[in-house]
Amino acid sequence: MKRFTKTIQLFMATLLCMFANLEIGSAQVSLHKEQSPKYVLTLGHDNDFLVFFDSTDRYYSYGLNADFKWIQPDAKFLSSWFTTRKTAIHSVSLNIEAYTPEYNERTGEAIPTEERPYAGLSYLNYSIASYYENYIITLGVDLGILGPQSQAGEIQNWFHGIIGDEKLQGWNQQLENTLAFNLLGQWIQSLYRATNFDVYGDVKVSIGAIHTNVHPMLHFRLGKLKPITQSIASNSGLINSDTEFYFDGAVGYCISAFDGTVQGNIFEDDDFFDFDAMNNFIFNASAGFGFQKNNWKLLLNYHFTTGALNSSDTHTFAAFKVGRFF
Repeated sequence: MKRFTKTIQLFMATLLCMFANLEIGSAQVSLHKEQSPKYVLTLGHDNDFLVFFDSTDRYYSYGLNADFKWIQPDAKFLSSWFTTRKTAIHSVSLNIEAYTPEYNERTGEAIPTEERPYAGLSYLNYSIASYYENYIITLGVDLGILGPQSQAGEIQNWFHGIIGDEKLQGWNQQLENTLAFNLLGQWIQSLYRATNFDVYGDVKVSIGAIHTNVHPMLHFRLGKLKPITQSIASNSGLINSDTEFYFDGAVGYCISAFDGTVQGNIFEDDDFFDFDAMNNFIFNASAGFGFQKNNWKLLLNYHFTTGALNSSDTHTFAAFKVGRFF
């Protein structure tokens, strides 16, 4: 009950902070309400504190992100590659992620098993999404730091102190500082569409010092839908600002060749875990909803995944996002 009460308090505090910060620009937005929005600011938080049916805190422990997007119908960047695209959306985001082994909530100490190490990751992302009739192609790059300089551990222990939880004792043994660099690609393709139901595919590719993997997913949506190339489900709400509400689900696999948050520095031979210990076929599933109306968007998804290691347990976390169009 104590954990449940803290969960509700934390969730409400997160909502209030996000809406208060985003409302700062509402006066300016109202002056242009007759025009289509050209920008969107989104704040997001990933955590397991919204997962009431599981009391563990492990693996992907939390994520914080702030994302700013703008639409550019006549984008010249990479226009020689994408000669038939209809429009483009640029994105810049700041992200902080924390990874931990499972730990004892009463003491903050890691449970002694052969689980993943502590790892903090902070990075900037830039991406450009090119839009076509039934598909979207996105190219991007991540640049940041993996290790103590990410400040992910300090943020987690600071927050645990605020809500009265024990501070984690293992952050002083986290993976050492290393450059975080990744090249990213994504293809989103509409596969089937009816009035209130659709199916689309999504393939993400990452190559770099932190994640090298291919991640295909199959998505299903039910509700008041816009085409996937105009939907907040694909971060495309700037294309079409009409009201949208849907429930969605997805299944897929992450085919992983390297995970720097577990194995450490890709340029060194002293990996924390060798290749044989890694789970190279990670199952993923998700379920949730999305809502867009009156220049606001809200998304909540629950993610279920098998672990990065063959010895890891499964893990469930929630991803919450709120955004303001202007």
